[in-house]
Amino acid sequence: MRSGVPLDLAFTIIGLHLPAIIVLTIPIGVLLGTLLVFNRLSGDSEIIALRTNGVSFYQIAEWHRFSSGLHQLRLLRLERTGGAARQPHL
Repeated sequence: MRSGVPLDLAFTIIGLHLPAIIVLTIPIGVLLGTLLVFNRLSGDSEIIALRTNGVSFYQIAEWHRFSSGLHQLRLLRLERTGGAARQPHL
């Protein structure tokens, strides 16, 4: 590398920062994905069609609540196993 840092050291540093990055990016990605799904459902009038057929909004959102809970547990496990917790705060 141009700065004189060995390549394996650079990849090690990047690898050690990945858990902290993942803990921040996965919840944001899940939130944006959920917003895009409901925006598309609303734009295509699918929510109106589902509501007309007797499906409540809570039944529509049930899967998203369940999957967000799973993601939250995964991230908590990642953080507790030493991923982001060991990173020094700069």
